[in-house]
Amino acid sequence: MATEKLEKPDWQRFFDRLSSTLAGRRGSIEILAPDLGDQFAAEGVELIGIGYDPKDDALDIALKGLDHRIQAPREIQLERTAAGIAAIQAIDDEGRRQIVHLDPPA
Repeated sequence: MATEKLEKPDWQRFFDRLSSTLAGRRGSIEILAPDLGDQFAAEGVELIGIGYDPKDDALDIALKGLDHRIQAPREIQLERTAAGIAAIQAIDDEGRRQIVHLDPPA
């Protein structure tokens, strides 16, 4: 599995393109934080889209029945496999790691 850091100027364009490929995929959101412990905000939920809003400086993850926002991400990394993107990791302004795990395409 290869890890790749996305540069901030590329976030909006990258997630706009990625969202069109997510139809029918499922994902989970894992939060790793010293103040909260490790927990899942969602598991195995259908993804609708992921987008970066530069005006609000937020990464928005839309899942069926749930919206999740990562405010002021400092860094975003991708984990790629031969099948494509397996995970998106964002470190927010409080140092929490939030990971969107993507199930393989059907």
